[in-house]
Amino acid sequence: MSTPRRYTRAERLKSRKRIEALFQSGKSFNAFPLKVFYHWEGDGATLIGFGAPKRNFKRAVDRNRIKRLLREAWRLQQEPLPGLQAFIIFTGKDLPTQAEMMTRIGVILRKLHGLRPGAGTA
Repeated sequence: MSTPRRYTRAERLKSRKRIEALFQSGKSFNAFPLKVFYHWEGDGATLIGFGAPKRNFKRAVDRNRIKRLLREAWRLQQEPLPGLQAFIIFTGKDLPTQAEMMTRIGVILRKLHGLRPGAGTA
């Protein structure tokens, strides 16, 4: 079994302008308890960001834990998706487990593979 690739800082979607553009002009889908905003941009690097709303989780330690769980699940399951820019938001009300995040990120990755340009209809 091969070791998972690292989720590096170069793959993090951090630019406020890119994030706002993604929310305004990108597409989205739900995989409860996650909402995914995505956009394909040529064959560039994969850029991904994660968030948890302050409305549902008042304590920063809870929001940070959720984002850590999401990043780790992504790192362990990620596949090459050149040109993808995505932002994943946790919309649930309760703190998730690592197993829940692993299954939901797996669902999201399968859906994104089907949605990538040139993938055909599945």
